[in-house]
Amino acid sequence: MGLDLNRKSMHLLLVFAVLLLTVASASATDINSEEVLVDISDSRVEAEIDVGELTSSVFTYITTKQKVDVNGSINGEDAECSTREVAIGSEIRCETDMRENFTVNLEYTASDGFVEDQGSRKVFRYQHPIYRSTENYNLEVLLPEGTALIQDTNTSQVISPYGAETSTNGRQISVKWNKQPELGETLTFYLLYEDFTPSPPSSEPRDYTELILILLGLGLTGGIAVLVRMYLRRENLSEATEELSEEEMEVIEILKENEGEFLQKDVVNELDYSKAKVSGVVSDLVDREVLEKTKEGRSNKLVIPSKYRY
Repeated sequence: MGLDLNRKSMHLLLVFAVLLLTVASASATDINSEEVLVDISDSRVEAEIDVGELTSSVFTYITTKQKVDVNGSINGEDAECSTREVAIGSEIRCETDMRENFTVNLEYTASDGFVEDQGSRKVFRYQHPIYRSTENYNLEVLLPEGTALIQDTNTSQVISPYGAETSTNGRQISVKWNKQPELGETLTFYLLYEDFTPSPPSSEPRDYTELILILLGLGLTGGIAVLVRMYLRRENLSEATEELSEEEMEVIEILKENEGEFLQKDVVNELDYSKAKVSGVVSDLVDREVLEKTKEGRSNKLVIPSKYRY
């Protein structure tokens, strides 16, 4: 009972502080979208904020956590960022002469983490105050390796709020939310997870060798036929790239040299362009359907679509 009262008190304090921030800051900044990635394993947060309009010389970002090792950049260039404590947590302040249509990237570590241990299970909690106009807010949470969402049927709600997408890269489970928040709202997320231990093998394994060999043979034959048909139907990449610019062709050539796929952050390292420049080129290629982009960890995975041969 005492713990519930404490949480209610903290929630009221947070709501009051958000109202104060809203009055002070809402008219100063308009946010088109905000993409946030939280890696639970090291309590690291990455935020990419697409700013529509800023009416001051300082971009501010409020978190409900204390943090260390803050790094910031604006349109791919390093920014001078400082931190200070505020009523509900911490504020990051980055000086800028930009006023509209720019991107801010922040990375920080929450010193007190996001996870509460409850015996065999763990509870992840994350809150974010909407103290300025924000069209879209996206949060992705990466669970530590070797853990999984709780499968206990007695647990009423494992993920909150509802509507999240779950996926895995083979090592970590990812949970993603997409919200269109209201000004003055405090977004609250949580999920329950636990250490994952595979079921031990049966003490009396059955011999399925013959069946496995038959299935493998059938699968191999069918797979070869499918691959041959797919190859014959593929378009020639050179025809699709005839009207590309020099910068776009440089990105395509890097992918061709790396078997058709490469991380966007590695493309930035290969080329003498800023992150913002590469991001714009990649977006144009995706729009032309010459390139596919998917989220992978803290970067994007770029892939030449399988419909092309090169």
